[in-house]
Amino acid sequence: MTLTSETTSTDEAVAAVVALARAGDEPVDLAVLTDEELYAYCDEPADSTPHGLWFANLTEEAQQAAALGALRSAAARDAVDVELDTTGEDAVGHVVLDDQVVAALALRSREIRLSLRVVGSMGETWYLLRHVEDDLWCREVVTTHGFHLVSLVRLDAAEREVYLGRFQLPDGAAQAAAPDVDVLLTEAELGAAARRDGDELGFLTRTRHIGNLVRFPGPDGETESLMVHVQPEGSVVVGDIGGGAVRYRGGVGADLGTDWDGWVARSAAGLDAPPADPTGEAGPPSLS
Repeated sequence: MTLTSETTSTDEAVAAVVALARAGDEPVDLAVLTDEELYAYCDEPADSTPHGLWFANLTEEAQQAAALGALRSAAARDAVDVELDTTGEDAVGHVVLDDQVVAALALRSREIRLSLRVVGSMGETWYLLRHVEDDLWCREVVTTHGFHLVSLVRLDAAEREVYLGRFQLPDGAAQAAAPDVDVLLTEAELGAAARRDGDELGFLTRTRHIGNLVRFPGPDGETESLMVHVQPEGSVVVGDIGGGAVRYRGGVGADLGTDWDGWVARSAAGLDAPPADPTGEAGPPSLS
């Protein structure tokens, strides 16, 4: 199956949505796609990830059937045009998509610079950022049920609030005190401590939900991996993963905003360059 745009090439479709974003200050929503649609449109199944819980738990055969059903449904609603070439031995399908959908698919293929996966009792959600050009970013939000909203955004005050909202801090979080936690544990020590009775790792059992955060650049210019454990009262315990160990530190909700500011500043300074101060002492600190 091949994909084509209604009127333009892929590069032209991307240029058109970038121009649309440049014409205003608000985010530009490009497409809302389901897991099944992405699976049908992407060259490789892995390119359609991350998936919602339902689609992720299907067998490969069931995923293929669901994707075909989604494509048939979209064609029946005139949301896409499907053209079949039956001149050869096997029929070949050509799917004609809206220009903004083509642009969204192209931007999704770019490298992820920030990934936040939030896991809780109601399932998991994703918040992903990919750089487009200059101050424009492609934001993808994935719901528990497998809907993908792809938008063009700037990393401004409004986007800061969108990002912080993904952590689902409870009411009253601003008044919560930081937990008294500062411990470094290897993987073996972490497993042993989890098996022992006591409150040594009580913050893990009290975690309301957890945010798995991976981003580039970190404070040292490398990729950074963090686990943000949101506590019932709205404080946080952050686990910094590296070198076969995890360093857990207690913090407050406001630290998440300060940390975002630091990452935005590092990104603006140069996506492929380390920060000017390798000690991390200058500018907003990192959660780690």
